[in-house]
Amino acid sequence: MKSAYKFSKIILITCLLSMQLACNRTQQVMVQKESTITWKQHNDLTLPDSFFEDIPLEQQKNIAYSLYSVDETALNNLLSQVPDGKKTNAMDSKAIIDFPHPNGTLIPFKIVSTTLMEKALADKFPELKTYEGISSESSNTLIRITGNEVGIDAMILSEEGTYYIQAIEFKSIPTYLVYFKKDFIYNKANEFFETFEK
Repeated sequence: MKSAYKFSKIILITCLLSMQLACNRTQQVMVQKESTITWKQHNDLTLPDSFFEDIPLEQQKNIAYSLYSVDETALNNLLSQVPDGKKTNAMDSKAIIDFPHPNGTLIPFKIVSTTLMEKALADKFPELKTYEGISSESSNTLIRITGNEVGIDAMILSEEGTYYIQAIEFKSIPTYLVYFKKDFIYNKANEFFETFEK
């Protein structure tokens, strides 16, 4: 009897250990799913003078920005799989995607697809897809994203201020310009987002 009890106890312990290992593996897979996008910051690159031609010389002294590149295919693949915002609130979204901050860090956002644009705006930008989200680290940090065949543009509203992530053509590399609105007025690409800020 004692040997049978001892044997059943060993079996129970073995099962519990197996369940724990399975749980750990599941948690690791979940983390990997949330971290499949890698943004690379390019501290060695600077923008050409042509990017500043619309900015008064006295304001150019205060310009601050960061340049990033990303795997466009992986990013678009993740965005294509986010839940519909009509069915799922951003706060409850399981689709978590990292986006760069001007200070060089990455901020995870819970993302859903949206139809933010009114008909007139949708007719003006028929190729655009729109998304929105909320930071999983701070409920006061919101993101709005547009995407097309060129890349994505994003506007982030945070307690630090508004900052942008914008696709640009630079050195034949899919490059993203990341900057606070107060630091860099890139007039050529803000037309869409200014519609939401008014």
